Amino acid sequence: MAVKQTEPKNNFKQFSRFVFGAFFAFLLVVVLFAVGSPLRRFLLEEKQDGTQTNPSDSTPSVDDEPSDSPQDENPVIYPYRLNTILTEVERDNVTAVNASSFISDHIALLKSDNGEMALLASLNADERIHPASMTKVMTLLVAAEHVTSLEDEVPVKGELFDQYADLLKGTEQFVSYKFDKKDNMTVPVKTLMYLIGMESAADATLVLTDYLAGSHETFVAWMNQKAQDLQLRDTHFTNAIGIYDENLYSTALDMAVIMANAMQVDILTEILGTEEAGLPFELNGAKKNFWPKHTLFFDFYSKNTSYSRKPAAGYYVAAAKTGTESYQIGKKETVYIKALVSMTTDERGGHYILVTVSESSSGAVLKDLVSDLNVMYQNAATYMKQ
Repeated sequence: MAVKQTEPKNNFKQFSRFVFGAFFAFLLVVVLFAVGSPLRRFLLEEKQDGTQTNPSDSTPSVDDEPSDSPQDENPVIYPYRLNTILTEVERDNVTAVNASSFISDHIALLKSDNGEMALLASLNADERIHPASMTKVMTLLVAAEHVTSLEDEVPVKGELFDQYADLLKGTEQFVSYKFDKKDNMTVPVKTLMYLIGMESAADATLVLTDYLAGSHETFVAWMNQKAQDLQLRDTHFTNAIGIYDENLYSTALDMAVIMANAMQVDILTEILGTEEAGLPFELNGAKKNFWPKHTLFFDFYSKNTSYSRKPAAGYYVAAAKTGTESYQIGKKETVYIKALVSMTTDERGGHYILVTVSESSSGAVLKDLVSDLNVMYQNAATYMKQ
């Protein structure tokens, strides 16, 4: 039986169709790419010329590791401004703190997440206080916005310590203790910021503010401008250290807003949450270290073992700054200030800012404010209504 040889002919036709189809597809891709590139550029230009994306529409990512350029890579993602939480309707929903349950006489509790801020509880939160070293939270926030690299070496100028001797009296100091006018000393920006946040070092504050702004006074002007930008209602600074001055003042609520903004900058959260650290500097060509310890997380908790960074089940104190100061009223009465601002997280990822301040002639101690912090979180059902 004869068989027709048609198979090779059919294969040739299929192969021809395949080659033609592939060539046509290639031409189509070339044409689309040629037309698409200008189109993409046009659409991109249109998007850039249009309105900016609302921050609430998307959540920018923040690097896990601290950046050497806080200004560029650690921006304040959501500026928390005071007028976003103080409508009369929201005021009606704020829980009034039972004063008899707390030693502090000024309290503000905020919840701050993803650009939204709510005032949950308050006690005299709008009354003017002296913030003492809580001032340095604003100092660090403004510094982070002007630093170009955390590794920049800052030369220590001995004349600063003479020029601002009044601001150094009775303060915590690190840099000046190891420095003599004949010395050649340089300290990295990062080291100075850690000394300010962990140990409240006044001399480090002078060195850093002078380096960044050209003078301490100019830096303080930056702080006051930042207070205006955040629309704070009753805050004004005369120095970046927190030394008492009748014209240096804030409120518990204003300080909570400042802390909420600072906690969006990774390096500041890290600094204000570090228990102890070894920080490099150079003295006359020799590499050395400072060894600061956090006033609350190391000094206090290590001596008061019944307290911890877990004030209640499900809560963890992630960062904090303390403040201590005093001033005279007339010739006889001394007013003692004890202050604490903290950021606490819960097991659901929520962030809470708590400011507790005692400003009285009786003289509270840090343990009193930590006790108030614990009471607040142990009574979350009362004070953290959503």
